[in-house]
Amino acid sequence: MKPIISEEIRRLLACPQCKLPLRYDEGYTCVACGRTFGQTPFGSWDFTMRYPEFLAPSDRRRWRAGQDAYEGWFKTFPPTMIMRSSFASEIW
Repeated sequence: MKPIISEEIRRLLACPQCKLPLRYDEGYTCVACGRTFGQTPFGSWDFTMRYPEFLAPSDRRRWRAGQDAYEGWFKTFPPTMIMRSSFASEIW
C-alpha cells in the first residue's frame, strides 16, 4: 500500500538536485533531470539524494561529509520544535 500524500503536500515537493517540481505517476520523477524517487521497503517515500549526479567521484566524499554535518545539526533540534510544522503530521 502506498502512503497517501495530500495534493497540498505534492505541490510542495521538489527534486533535491534541480529544485524543480516532481511529477507523480507510479512514483515521483523530476520534470527536469528525470531522477526518480521510490519507496523504502517499509512503504514510505524516499526523497533522499545519495549524492548529486554531476559530482566527480573524487568530490563525493566531501559532499557526503557536508551532508552528514547538516543532518547532525538538524538532529540537535527537539522533536517538538520540528513537529510544529502544519504539514509535519503528514510526512512523519
